[in-house]
Amino acid sequence: VWAQGATAASLNKDGWLDVVLSDYGPNTTILKNNHVDGFTAYQAIAGADAKQHLRWGGSSVAGNDYLGNGKTQLVVTDNGCEAAACSSSTNIHMYSWDIGATGTPNADKLVFTFEKNLPRSTLAHAYLAINKDFDASGKNSLIVFSRPNDSGVKQSAIQFLKNNGAGDFTDVTSSMLQG
Repeated sequence: VWAQGATAASLNKDGWLDVVLSDYGPNTTILKNNHVDGFTAYQAIAGADAKQHLRWGGSSVAGNDYLGNGKTQLVVTDNGCEAAACSSSTNIHMYSWDIGATGTPNADKLVFTFEKNLPRSTLAHAYLAINKDFDASGKNSLIVFSRPNDSGVKQSAIQFLKNNGAGDFTDVTSSMLQG
């Protein structure tokens, strides 16, 4: 695993913190808290359409219930996606995830499924996404930090992505920045 970012959240809502490691290669990993002696590692397999939607991880990962369905989705920045609906015009995507139940064909296998495209980062390299309800709406929104790909350029940007509660994000940066 070439881990670039990580997040800790109770992914399956059992109250125990799990860990997601985003990988710049094909090995994005979920470490599920086994409640006994540590974590059980799960790496992704190909989805139902024979592609792994989260084929190439990214620089940052954030986990929360962005769709308002009681489950935890993952938002990955600087992400290359292989799902048909996944747009290459943005570098921020949302995924759902599932670990197959015992006795099923995908028993104990991790599958990521593409959910939504989010607005593109302000600058080319989106290196950090943070969960923040910055407008006190009770909805899980994001703050994204980005910089140019050219590391010689000393510049960065902050971006406020407001969630409508159903996973549709709007860039509201201009209304959030004052002065």
